[in-house]
Amino acid sequence: MENSAQALALESYVQGGGNLYMEGGEVWYWDPIQGGHDFGPLFGIDALGDGSGDLYSVSGQANTLMPEVGTMSWSYVGENSWIDHIGPIAPAELIFRNSSNSDPIGVAMEQTYGGHTFGTSFEFGGLADGQYTKSDLMTAIVEFFDILPPEPDVTIELEPDATSYSPGETLGYDFTLTNTTQQAQSFYGIAEVWLPNGNPYAGNPILGPIYVTLQPGQVIQGHRTHQIPLTAPLGAYTYRVTIGLPPNTIIDQDEFDFDVSLLD
Repeated sequence: MENSAQALALESYVQGGGNLYMEGGEVWYWDPIQGGHDFGPLFGIDALGDGSGDLYSVSGQANTLMPEVGTMSWSYVGENSWIDHIGPIAPAELIFRNSSNSDPIGVAMEQTYGGHTFGTSFEFGGLADGQYTKSDLMTAIVEFFDILPPEPDVTIELEPDATSYSPGETLGYDFTLTNTTQQAQSFYGIAEVWLPNGNPYAGNPILGPIYVTLQPGQVIQGHRTHQIPLTAPLGAYTYRVTIGLPPNTIIDQDEFDFDVSLLD
């Protein structure tokens, strides 16, 4: 309903700097002329027409707001009646078209209020995973909405030498520690192993605690090794490095899986 409490609450949320995704085949063109709330101006959407049931594939369009989506496309198997045709009102940009006939069906806008809006006339859940998946699009939306978790002050990355070993062989890996800030960062690092039965190794931590200080922007790289015991149970293991501060502050973690088996 036009100016309903729910509609005005959404308007207020965006005007307060919030992000909002909205989808619907009728919400942009048909609903407003039938007494529904007109969200077009808020989303920078020009409702061009009522559309029909002719959407079978969705194609991303070149744009500056969600550029990675410009090369993506999906088959569409969702609700397919009265897919509204929606164009952008500058500074909003067109993000999606119907692949078959170029009808505009998705618009994004960076709001002057500080947030972002993204409106479509198709069902997100109707995108069929293929070369590109719904997860790819969701990642792009999350990045556009700028709601990714902040990067940790220090990151740890592991790259194993191999992922399969025999008892008695030497496991090795490269590590990279990066201070992502402009301040010195001090922390402890430990390495732990989880056994094939899912339990932590009784000798954990197998490395550390090691106290480390990184200068602003500093990167440290190195290589670590461990000999796998001859009595190690066969199966799948997990090796994890955690950096943080006692008693329970975790700054970052990375891990890799490896197998211990009787290799030929």
